[in-house]
Amino acid sequence: MERNQKRVLIVSHLWPNSYQPERGIYVQREAKKLAESYKISILNPKPWLPFVPEKFLDGYVSEARMVKNKGSFNEPHCLEVSRPPMLKIPKISLFSDFQYSRLIHSYSRVFQPNLIHAQCLLPSGVAAVRAGKKLGIKTLVTVRAGDLYKEINRGLRTRNRMLEALDGADEIISMAPHYDEYFEQLGFNRDSKLLVISNGVDTATFYPKNQNNLKKSMGIDSSTKLYVFVGSVIPRKNIAEFAKIFVEYWQITSEPIQLLIIGQEGPDLDKILLLEHNYPNVIKYVGAVEQKTLPDYLNAADYLALPSLLEGSPNAVIEALACGTPVIGSKIPSIEQFVDPKKNGLLHEPADRASILNVLGQSIDLAFDRKSIALDAQKQFGRQHDKVSAVYDRLLG
Repeated sequence: MERNQKRVLIVSHLWPNSYQPERGIYVQREAKKLAESYKISILNPKPWLPFVPEKFLDGYVSEARMVKNKGSFNEPHCLEVSRPPMLKIPKISLFSDFQYSRLIHSYSRVFQPNLIHAQCLLPSGVAAVRAGKKLGIKTLVTVRAGDLYKEINRGLRTRNRMLEALDGADEIISMAPHYDEYFEQLGFNRDSKLLVISNGVDTATFYPKNQNNLKKSMGIDSSTKLYVFVGSVIPRKNIAEFAKIFVEYWQITSEPIQLLIIGQEGPDLDKILLLEHNYPNVIKYVGAVEQKTLPDYLNAADYLALPSLLEGSPNAVIEALACGTPVIGSKIPSIEQFVDPKKNGLLHEPADRASILNVLGQSIDLAFDRKSIALDAQKQFGRQHDKVSAVYDRLLG
């Protein structure tokens, strides 16, 4: 059987849809690249709660209900995507695992994959491992940040499900080296079957453009230092506090600076909108933008700002660097792995007012080599799918 005839079933609850077109976009990008060499099919179960009142649904399932009501979504022509309904009982994880495993088992009997790749540890990883064992099919599990910091303290049953997926998978992809501390907490012995492969970047989308022209098209003076945040407006991103300190820096110095906040609404949006109302020339909430528009904002920016308290493997950082835009970020492992203060950005202590003010002051006069930043990032992150392909080949060989 030729390599391009090998069949890989990718199982993921992270996938773009009509309600959240950017959800799991990195999974979709990787799958499109891999489809050049393998027959790829995507299984993206859609939670189904036919008899549960909306007021009793948690946030994740409420979004799933809205996806259901939004209609169809155009998929890449090179990918076969199946979105079967999956009966879900909120808070009952064992039932979800059972349902998920049955779906993978049933779909695999039709698609007949040579490999099952689960794009998360829970719930798809444990379900894929169970289905793979029954079918005699090897499984690859990608571990993401949400699998770890959200789930690891939810009790013994959840930890056992995580260990079942980790121990049962034939190989594991970890998105960042600092995930090792979570594996140690779980009691999982990291061995040769675990590889670190971060998210990649689409270099055909994220590449350097003329910064001044883009600023002009957005009505921003070329002398204004532009800082752009990309992400959900939620507490762990710490953007509301950063914006408050940003305004304070402007009040102290009167420097021509502006912060654009791009991303979906969240619990901290009211704080952002209040700052925007009081300081319209300094703070601007843009909201969510299409993926094709995001590179223009990143290229117009003098800096990407990511003051998060917790991150996994932040796509915004590598996308900004691929555009040649330096990064101002929190000194946490997930950002430190990408940002070198000597070459492509600045780091501040998390949620530390004095440290953030100091970094903003440094950023005004610094001049980074944007061309060099872009070249380095595109070289480092532009072919991550080749590393995943090598894992496929090893498992399929």
